[in-house]
Amino acid sequence: DFELSGKSFAASGTIKLGNGGLSSAKFGKVALNRGDAARVDIARQGLIDLLDIRYVRLGTRNLDAADRFAREVVGLELARVEAGARYYRSDDRDHTLVYFEGDPRDHTVGFELRDATLLQAAAAALSDQGFAVTQGSADACEQRRVRGVLSFNDLSGNRIDLVERPHHSGQRH
Repeated sequence: DFELSGKSFAASGTIKLGNGGLSSAKFGKVALNRGDAARVDIARQGLIDLLDIRYVRLGTRNLDAADRFAREVVGLELARVEAGARYYRSDDRDHTLVYFEGDPRDHTVGFELRDATLLQAAAAALSDQGFAVTQGSADACEQRRVRGVLSFNDLSGNRIDLVERPHHSGQRH
C-alpha cells in the first residue's frame, strides 16, 4: 500500500515492484490540486527487461581487413582468436565485437538480461507474439561466452541474441 499527501495533493493506492523496477501501480485516488478526483493505473509495457547491449557479431569475407579496422581505426583490443573468429574488447566485458569468416549480411546484436528466469520469460513472451525463438546450444553459449542464450529475428530480419550471465575479462581495456 502507498499513500502520499500534502496541503493540496494526495495519492493512494498500490505499487508492485519486480525484476528490479516498477511492475505496476494502481492509484484509486489522485489529487494534484484541491478538488481533483482522479484515478491512475500504470503498467510496464515492454515484453523484455534488457540490462545492457552486450556484443555485436559481424560476418566478413576479409578477416584481416576487419581486424585492422577494429584495432587501428576503432581502437579495440584483440581478446582472442578461435575457430575463424576474432573477439575484441572495449572495456571489462569478455568481448564487445566479434568478426567471423562469413557472409557480411550475417550480423547479430546481443542484449543482456539479468538472469535465467528473465531469459525464459522473454522466450515465452516472444513466442506468444509469433517470433520463432531458438534456444542456444552449449556450443553457442561457449562462442558467446555466456551461460544462456536465445536467438530470434526482429521484424526487419535482424538477428538478436538475448543472453544471461556473460563472462567478464576482469581487465579494463
